[in-house]
Amino acid sequence: MRHIGFIVEDGFQVMGLAAVSAFEFANTTLGRPAYSLTLMSQRGGSVSSSLGVAVTTQPLGDYPDTLVVLGELVPTPTPEALRAYIAEAGEKSRRVAGICTGAFRLAEAGLLDGKAATTHWAHARALQERYPTIRVDDDRIFIRDGNVWTSAGMSAGIDLALALVEDDHDAALARSIARKLVVYHRRPGGQSQFSALLELEPRSDRVRRALTYAKENLRNPLTVEELAEAASLSPRQFSRVFREETGESPPRRLSGCGWRRRSPCWRRGATPWTWWRATPASTTATGCAALSCATSATRPRACAAACATSRARKTVRRMARIDVYMSFETWRTAPRLHPSRTNDRGSTMDTERNKGIALVTGASGGIGAIYAERLARRGYDLILVARNAARLEEVAARITTATSRTVKTVTADLNDAADLHRIEALLREEAGISMLINNAGFGAATPLLDSDVARMAEMIAINVTALTRLTYAAAPAFVARGGGTIVNISSIVALAPEVLNGVYGASKAYVLALTQSLQHELGARGLRVQAVLPGATATEFWKMPGVGGHENLPKEIVMSAEEMVDAALAGLDAGEIVTIPALQDGGEWLSYEATRRAMAQHLGGSAPAPRYRAA
Repeated sequence: MRHIGFIVEDGFQVMGLAAVSAFEFANTTLGRPAYSLTLMSQRGGSVSSSLGVAVTTQPLGDYPDTLVVLGELVPTPTPEALRAYIAEAGEKSRRVAGICTGAFRLAEAGLLDGKAATTHWAHARALQERYPTIRVDDDRIFIRDGNVWTSAGMSAGIDLALALVEDDHDAALARSIARKLVVYHRRPGGQSQFSALLELEPRSDRVRRALTYAKENLRNPLTVEELAEAASLSPRQFSRVFREETGESPPRRLSGCGWRRRSPCWRRGATPWTWWRATPASTTATGCAALSCATSATRPRACAAACATSRARKTVRRMARIDVYMSFETWRTAPRLHPSRTNDRGSTMDTERNKGIALVTGASGGIGAIYAERLARRGYDLILVARNAARLEEVAARITTATSRTVKTVTADLNDAADLHRIEALLREEAGISMLINNAGFGAATPLLDSDVARMAEMIAINVTALTRLTYAAAPAFVARGGGTIVNISSIVALAPEVLNGVYGASKAYVLALTQSLQHELGARGLRVQAVLPGATATEFWKMPGVGGHENLPKEIVMSAEEMVDAALAGLDAGEIVTIPALQDGGEWLSYEATRRAMAQHLGGSAPAPRYRAA
């Protein structure tokens, strides 16, 4: 009997445990105990999931035949003892697997060095950047490299578990288990293809049937006529109904499901634009999916439509004359479609790709100015807002010279009603704005009883009222435009009101609560939100009574503004709703949140708690 050990730590995702069902059904299908399962954690005992559901675990002990490491909503640093255990399991266990962001724990343990691996697509870039020796493939459902296995999202853990069972027994057993679980034995396509199809939300059963057919035939060339037949409609009716329910025509919308950078032909080492030229029409069923182009003349247009500039289109047409496969390594070292610039730290700048306009408040210096510079390097044009016109122009000129992005400035005092209304109108009416950085604000260190109440009212007006009004202007506009990002700069005092001034702490606690509420209400409607909670940061913020500058603070608690912003953007890229740059153990935040959510289930009731009842 093989022993399967699942490692879970506080903040794990319950969905990851769905993989245990594959081993359970293996036992029932075989009619004998082929597998024994144990939930393990570093300390043992009760461990809470990200939802607050607790499971009982055994402490780390003997190494199982197969060690499976579950992931979290957001990867957090691995405790040293757990890291050492996972590293040792690479030698003592027959197999080690990471489900979803569990790949990060395997990487920390050194088990993925030089190996191919996958993880959830939203975290693939971060995994590659943190561990450059790993060959990360962000489109695979699962990958096996030697005795190390990794899967994409949590549901892909089921795919991985079925593959482990097949590895131990045979394909017939894995197929039987898949039928009982009502899942694919071998899921077709990759993460990007399923993500593209899941973006479609048709109302009618007929269009859903067509999309189901498309999912099951992602590797085959698809035509409108074929999909119309699956929907029991004429091609003309199908095209009309599809457009009404999804907002786009079948060719335009479904082409994104197959002509992806991580499509199957890329994994074989050929680029999309050489694939369609090098592959005979009779063999296209073995290559990329998507709506099939009828002639060789239309295929270049299908690929070129994904390119942003006419120069890219010309390059694609030029490369289309190549009659052999171009290897990925050859393509990687070839001249780029969009030549990158390199900044003074050696990292590339995506200055030729336009991601829309980012509006940044409080942008005349400090955190706001650094956000503006970083976003310009990421491909955003900018609208910078601040009171100090001269400094604002200096920041704009510096960014324009360094990045060639379009930078506009708006001199405004957000404590002035007329100025605030101007910025609100800009957010509502400027269709190009796709990101709002609510950075403007100020603080105080003086005790409440020593503070000027008028000054406290000004703080509330900037930190709370102005931020709320700008958010209310941006959020509906972003939802109507199909997406957008709001970043609200809060502070660690939102969690530690005993630090600094109480009104300042309360204002930042409001920002945190508002951001979490926005995520709850609008996260599923295309709005991306983030609350950033900096600690002490080396900016002019600290030139306040009672402090006199960040130079007077202990050096070990002060982070540079550049590092703070870079950490915040990394958290945004990773999908974090709350980013605390200085918090070394991210698991502490997840535990805090899990406890808060669990307690929330018990905050209402028809009777007072026993401790409040009269004796």
